[in-house]
Amino acid sequence: MFAKKWFFLKHRKLITAISSLIVIALIAITVNLRKTKTYVIWQVPTEIAYETDWLKEVFSGLNYEEIEDTKFEIYKDNAIVVVSTDKDVEKNTYFSNLSQKNFKYGVVVLSDEFYSSSTEFYGTAKFVLRNYWHKKFSDQKNILFFPLGYKKGFWGGNENLKPKQAHERKYIWSFAGQIQKSSRVFMINNMKKVPDFRIHETFKWEDPNALSVTDYRNILLESVFVPCPRGWWNLDSFRLYEALECGCIPIVEKTPFDYFQKMFGSYPFLSVNSWDEAPELINNYLSDPAALEELRMECFSWWNNYKKGMQRSVSDVIHEKFEKQI
Repeated sequence: MFAKKWFFLKHRKLITAISSLIVIALIAITVNLRKTKTYVIWQVPTEIAYETDWLKEVFSGLNYEEIEDTKFEIYKDNAIVVVSTDKDVEKNTYFSNLSQKNFKYGVVVLSDEFYSSSTEFYGTAKFVLRNYWHKKFSDQKNILFFPLGYKKGFWGGNENLKPKQAHERKYIWSFAGQIQKSSRVFMINNMKKVPDFRIHETFKWEDPNALSVTDYRNILLESVFVPCPRGWWNLDSFRLYEALECGCIPIVEKTPFDYFQKMFGSYPFLSVNSWDEAPELINNYLSDPAALEELRMECFSWWNNYKKGMQRSVSDVIHEKFEKQI
């Protein structure tokens, strides 16, 4: 006992120095792991992809090199491969080749609104990031859902633009897009019961008469409420997240089920079972300006906090999966 104590006292400085070096080495190892080189490989042409700006925000916690391939020819270890719903044969062959090379990879699946894209590679990918929640994927631990986000060019360098308060906005509500589909005619007929609105109707996807992305954004920045109906089939839409970006109060459908509760858990924006409920909801808030502004700010703050949490979660999952030894 005395000998051990004497040894420690005699060599205390040396032991302290060695301990400090070990701590420094462990920190250095951790930092180097966090700097693991990651590649984002686009198999979707970035020129036509809606999500290029949004994915930059999603991946803001990562150190990565971006590569545009589009031909399934470039193979990298620690690759995040961005795919869409087409070219299933090429996709499956490409991911099979990555596995044979013992390369670690994750996949970002875009545009799979109808859940029709191949899922053959889901089992071998370290992780799958995809839009459009579905119960058939909800129990798979390597699948992470993330929101659709906003269209490329939506902010165009104006990300720090401060949204106006509700009473400063020009329109009580606005809608731009196709009306002659799903529940939208019924929605518009009911929403028109609330005055001071802006409607810009289009008649097909990528209609040449559609608003530019910045003109649309500017209308949202002047709108208090934004009805966000289903598309042809899915309840989710870019419109919801673009409205949240602009500090609006979205109104979504929750029929046949509350999709957004499945996607987010609790959320602050408004939801209706039927669009004939919307006018009363809106008028109740318009009669109480303080409550209206409080809800608007709650939606805006919730969305920004959600994004920060999502960025951390995505970054942590990718670091964990790519740094983990096979």
